[in-house]
Amino acid sequence: MSLKIVVRFLQYLSIMHGIVPDQMKIARVAPIFKAGDKAIFSNYKPVSILPCFSKFLERIVYNCILSYLNDFHILCDNQYGFRKNHSTTHALIDLYDKILSALDRKEHAVGVFLDLSKAFDTVNHEILFDKLYHYGICRLALEWVKSYFNERSQFVEYIIIIN
Repeated sequence: MSLKIVVRFLQYLSIMHGIVPDQMKIARVAPIFKAGDKAIFSNYKPVSILPCFSKFLERIVYNCILSYLNDFHILCDNQYGFRKNHSTTHALIDLYDKILSALDRKEHAVGVFLDLSKAFDTVNHEILFDKLYHYGICRLALEWVKSYFNERSQFVEYIIIIN
């Protein structure tokens, strides 16, 4: 039996039972140097590295959920993040166009800009699950997402290289 068949079968089992195996929820965190003094901890950013199998499984479920959201027109056209053909450049062009239109009509244009770079880290999972259910992600798909988010673990790998 080929490895490809085994991997596909394991992915199938995970999705059909709504369970992400615990081994797929272990992240290796590597501190990546940004800039400045290498002896200062805050000059490093943590990067979580998940097993390849986990990333493949994640992509399958992501594609299924995104396809569902697109097929039923659940996402609004102004949702630019993490969507094909909806880049942040498109968001800027849309904003620029709205500002120019307002100025042409002799109206005021006001912008409020928020830094949401850490937003994912602060998402309340129960609210996320409720939102997914509200939009029709239910039964095994929702159980899989809950399993994916719950009981995760991580460890830090830091290698010291002395010159």
